[in-house]
Amino acid sequence: MANKVLIIDDDVDFVEMLKIVLRNAGFDVAGANDYQTAVQIWYEVDPDMILSDLMLPGVDGWEIIQGIRKVAKSPVIMVSAASFQENILKGFGISTKDYLIKPFHKSEVIACIKKVLRNTSYAHRPNIRHTPDSRIVIDLDAHGQEMEYGQEF
Repeated sequence: MANKVLIIDDDVDFVEMLKIVLRNAGFDVAGANDYQTAVQIWYEVDPDMILSDLMLPGVDGWEIIQGIRKVAKSPVIMVSAASFQENILKGFGISTKDYLIKPFHKSEVIACIKKVLRNTSYAHRPNIRHTPDSRIVIDLDAHGQEMEYGQEF
């Protein structure tokens, strides 16, 4: 199951380019160009990861993150052309997991997302599936360790 990433940025071309890059890297990706659309997509998609720009029309990235923190545990990576140290420190202070400065290379954003997902328990929700013989199998981690219903750890 691919991890779901929500990109929030007012630059339509940037969002479309990043969606292509992340899909090619194996992620399910949705994009939003404003706060209202981002909220709507967030409720529909329940993303495992959010990449959010700091400067959006009508609302800034800080407000988005604070709003997300009230209802979700999705890790957030801030993405911005603003490389001011106070922005970076403020981001870490409100629980962003990383801060990417535009422009960045596609391998950098992919590595950053993978690192954050690896280090975030939210991203390790168990995969539960039913077998044809009506057993329930729970994939406990990304290493293929499985546990069947009734089996002890």
